[in-house]
Amino acid sequence: MDIGTDDIKFFVRRSRAPGAYSRLKESIKELGLKQPIHVKDISQWSPSDRRRSDGGLFKYELICGQGRLQAFRELGWTRVPAIIVDVPEEEIVGRFLAENVMRKKLSWFEKANLVKRDVESGMDIESIRQKYFVTTGQAYKYLRILRHASDTLLGTAEIEKLSMNQAEELTSVDANAQEIVVEVMKEERLDPGQIKSLVKAAKGLQKKGVLSKSALTTSLHQIQAALKEVRGKLKVIRLHWTLGPYNLRRLLNENQRLTKGLDAQGVDYSDFMDTISEEEN
Repeated sequence: MDIGTDDIKFFVRRSRAPGAYSRLKESIKELGLKQPIHVKDISQWSPSDRRRSDGGLFKYELICGQGRLQAFRELGWTRVPAIIVDVPEEEIVGRFLAENVMRKKLSWFEKANLVKRDVESGMDIESIRQKYFVTTGQAYKYLRILRHASDTLLGTAEIEKLSMNQAEELTSVDANAQEIVVEVMKEERLDPGQIKSLVKAAKGLQKKGVLSKSALTTSLHQIQAALKEVRGKLKVIRLHWTLGPYNLRRLLNENQRLTKGLDAQGVDYSDFMDTISEEEN
């Protein structure tokens, strides 16, 4: 039977190899779906467990076939062939692992979701540690990150783009601050490696009660300007010690190419010229 693509709740999001996924999507577009996805009817679950981000309710939970379902959604097809099966929760986890673990190593985010589900079903940490080959510390870190992560970031899988340590850093602030940090990162096209300094800046603004996207962006630009100034001074110091005061001054006075290069990078070397003059006198 065909069911609505928006009626299906993902068990856990999984990152995909772009090439293989593109081929799958193109095949579905040209030939249709040869193998239906498998889902479980969850219409008897409480509304809070089935809530979608748009306020609607999921009717099914995906058991296997996430790539096929994702391709249908991206193609704009609203209904997908599916087989509805009645299996216990632990078997859903088992099928997910059978379908994915043997193909590729799970990401920290996928493991975190599996650990969270097992904990909620009553499994103890020692059993989880042995099942997923993780340390006790890692298991607790997974749970801590997912517990503190913004629903928006989890819903869009933005947090999956970060390493586990970066995600832990991000979730050290509240949900609102997390979303502001991620928005600034995306708009400024920042590398995730800069998340620590952004979170630190967000905490400072939050203490003052002035945290907003514009305030964090301004703070970021100030940090970048300060770093640029420090780098500029370090460049001149390096030249100063490499060439010696007299040779550096002569180069700055006579070599327009050097001064233009330093000026283009915003390097202020006037203080060093004054220092050199004092040393010579």
